[in-house]
Amino acid sequence: MKRSCGFTLVELAITVFILALLISGLLYTLTGQTEQRNYQETRLRLERAREALLGYVAANGRLPCPARCSNWPTCDAGAYATADEVRDPTTGKCIGGGVEDYYGGTLSVGPPLAIGGLLPAATIGFGPTDARGYAVDAWQNRIRYAVAKVRATGTCGTTPPAGTIIFTHAGNLKTYGMACQPDDLLICKTSVVAPAMSPNSCGGAPAGANQIMSQSLVVAIIFSTGKNGALGTGGGDEAANLDGGGNIDPIFVYHTPQPAGAPGGEFDDQFTWITVGELMGRLVASGQLP
Repeated sequence: MKRSCGFTLVELAITVFILALLISGLLYTLTGQTEQRNYQETRLRLERAREALLGYVAANGRLPCPARCSNWPTCDAGAYATADEVRDPTTGKCIGGGVEDYYGGTLSVGPPLAIGGLLPAATIGFGPTDARGYAVDAWQNRIRYAVAKVRATGTCGTTPPAGTIIFTHAGNLKTYGMACQPDDLLICKTSVVAPAMSPNSCGGAPAGANQIMSQSLVVAIIFSTGKNGALGTGGGDEAANLDGGGNIDPIFVYHTPQPAGAPGGEFDDQFTWITVGELMGRLVASGQLP
């Protein structure tokens, strides 16, 4: 009788194992490449948003207010579920429906109770957007935006009346000029510090060691919550970017991405910002200021 030729069960098992290793390695590589592309694409979108905001400044003589979501996360109900800025045209305050904060009053049903304002995509002509018109990152999470509300005392040449809104009001910017500096948005290196962060300090010792940008420099922040989309999987550093009500805790944390086991927990938020010098420079270049 002729002897049958073929693979033994052991040989088949080894072959299947090798193929599984090759396929898993390929999938891991493809996944890594996809995530890297998403990261780079999100970075590009944030930079485009930054330039769109500065373009708006050049055309309108002021920064826009944030867009608002009154029914987070769907943003499909209420007068302020809109991708346009929410702003009082007379005072320049980022206010509507009796709610004021420079995040734009983005509220949610569950925790966190205040999410932060959204990039006003319709106002500045930014894309891509989701079905509701809100600007999104490469993971389809809505891009956030905060704009300075408070000016630093004694920095505006001619002192404006108390409570005067500067950076979202073209007339006030022209009146009080280039000497105005903000006094609220603060960017820190980490939330894991002692002494702890406070609404006007990055904490840590010595003073200023945990600080990236001071309140007197930053007039606007644009950021993405990354792949995890602020779903509660991040650590304290990510939580610091979404807590407070805008005028309660304008403190942000920014650093390179890190895994869940790192100090401060998982972190994949991406940031860019506009300084007061860039704002005033764009206003001068466009003829909005002398």
